[in-house]
Amino acid sequence: YEPPLQKDQKPPLEYVLTSRDFVFIKECIIGKPLTLPNHNHHSKIPPGQSGFLGRPAITQEFLYDIISNRHNGLDVDKIDYFARDERRAMRSSGE
Repeated sequence: YEPPLQKDQKPPLEYVLTSRDFVFIKECIIGKPLTLPNHNHHSKIPPGQSGFLGRPAITQEFLYDIISNRHNGLDVDKIDYFARDERRAMRSSGE
């Protein structure tokens, strides 16, 4: 538990979103890398990089698939829909 901030108090840095965080959120929603103005789309992606701007390390690419899975379409929204529909189906069948 952390006490609420006072009127003139700034939040700790770990609670502040950066511009890279906003890019990450946008890329998660659209499911593909954002392109920068004046950026060559045909340039090679450096080794160890994913092509995403928000979280460029290849080891963090899985974070995008949680929100918008490009590989098989199963993401958190669909899992939530399945769970909700299953509960409703069981309720209506009397189980």
